[in-house]
Amino acid sequence: KIFRRYKMSSGKGEIEVKLDNFVKKSYDRFGLNNDQCMNRQNAAILMKELMVQHGHGDAWDPKEFNHVFDLFEEDDPSNHTASENEGLDRDEFTKLVKRIAQL
Repeated sequence: KIFRRYKMSSGKGEIEVKLDNFVKKSYDRFGLNNDQCMNRQNAAILMKELMVQHGHGDAWDPKEFNHVFDLFEEDDPSNHTASENEGLDRDEFTKLVKRIAQL
């Protein structure tokens, strides 16, 4: 409860707290630390599950997901090795979740 009060008093509303919790649980689920990237396959699993949970599973479109995923992958591949640039960093993944939630 103390943590929850702190979060709310830090200026974050209920939606932002839920978003932060979802991102944290997602990273925990796949054993990622804050500096690692969420790969396309794991992000697709999470987004499809989220859509199913909210009654929109029949609207899942892998091609559209890949397009949206690519929009949020902001890193320039020429600046990183292949292993460093496989997926979305935590900030990019958070933006992806926000965008999918708006659809």
